[in-house]
Amino acid sequence: MSSTNIGGQRLKRWLIMVMGGFSVAYVGRATFAHLYPDLFTQLLGTSLLQAGLILSGIAYSVINTLIIFLYKLERVHEKLHREATRDSLTGLLNRPCFSG
Repeated sequence: MSSTNIGGQRLKRWLIMVMGGFSVAYVGRATFAHLYPDLFTQLLGTSLLQAGLILSGIAYSVINTLIIFLYKLERVHEKLHREATRDSLTGLLNRPCFSG
């Protein structure tokens, strides 16, 4: 496994963990809003909390887009590697794979 692939795997793992954290935060916020609607409305009145919610939504969207992009990029890379190393008719390894 190349160092670029290892770095890509680490980045994807980190991004998935961040997305999981955002998801837990959103579920927690929704649960809090459902259980304590008056307190949630009172807290939402502060501009700092509103700005935080807006920024976290933007960050969630950007990170989600980045994860999708990395997933698609990895699939294209695997397809190109397979096409470069395999014969299209037989599926066997081609000649450049055997020359060092």
